[in-house]
Amino acid sequence: MTQRFNLSDWTLRHRAVVGFFLAVLALAGVMAYGRLSQAEDPPFTFRLMTVRTYWPGASAAEVEAQVTDRIEKRLQEVAYLDRLQSFSRPGESTILFFAKENMPPRLISDVFYQVRKKVGDMRHTLPAGTQGPFFNDEYGDVFGTVFALTAEDLDYPALKDLAERQRETLLRIPDVGKVELFGVQDEKIY
Repeated sequence: MTQRFNLSDWTLRHRAVVGFFLAVLALAGVMAYGRLSQAEDPPFTFRLMTVRTYWPGASAAEVEAQVTDRIEKRLQEVAYLDRLQSFSRPGESTILFFAKENMPPRLISDVFYQVRKKVGDMRHTLPAGTQGPFFNDEYGDVFGTVFALTAEDLDYPALKDLAERQRETLLRIPDVGKVELFGVQDEKIY
């Protein structure tokens, strides 16, 4: 009767060799872990763009027929289109452009440029009184910090100027990609 190889028995008889290999594997693991790239917010690509158009005073049916359908027909010509989803309400048209999932991420900006170009080329065919179309493809923004500026001794224009200067300063910091001001009020003369 032939005896089969017994790994446990071999390990117990060759402790020095097994210990050496375990030490090499542990060292390689520590070195590999130290070389892993780290990102707090790993990069990912959004393949969605919103096209919104306003037509004040128009019914949902008018918006659908005169705005939404026309823009959708033009968007169907764009390469890498996966699907379109649209909503027409009184005075407003919203179209969601979804790019194909298998599209290389480096091409997404070109595809979104084509969407803007195709819609811009047919903008003159939309009914009089339409506002837009407006495009939104910035869904990947992540805000790490939110600051609030207040000052009792400054009037609103001076506070706005201070906020603009702070924005410019923050944009010079490495790894700061975007600074947005919220709550900015339009200046009015009474």
